Amino acid sequence: GELPSFPIETPMLVMPFVAYEKQGRIEKSVKRWRDSKRCPLVEFVEGRHKVIFISHTWWDREFKDEAQQKSSDPYDKGAPDYQTGDKKDLKHRVICGGLQEL
Repeated sequence: GELPSFPIETPMLVMPFVAYEKQGRIEKSVKRWRDSKRCPLVEFVEGRHKVIFISHTWWDREFKDEAQQKSSDPYDKGAPDYQTGDKKDLKHRVICGGLQEL
């Protein structure tokens, strides 16, 4: 059957897969990164883009980057993917591998 169409009430920013794969890791979507020249996000255009939404939990929950180390907020910690060791960037590698198989 026909899929329902939902209005886009808030612009959705998406990352082209080529840029995601080249990035080599999952970045935290924080203002500092979104405002940087490294941020490859583009505004979603219906009919031009196909989107895969990946909901996930952070794997490296105790990691603290420089900004988190300076924060007094006890909940300001963690990273979306493993940051060290053999598992470093494992989630990024699994997502890229899965999408390449599709």
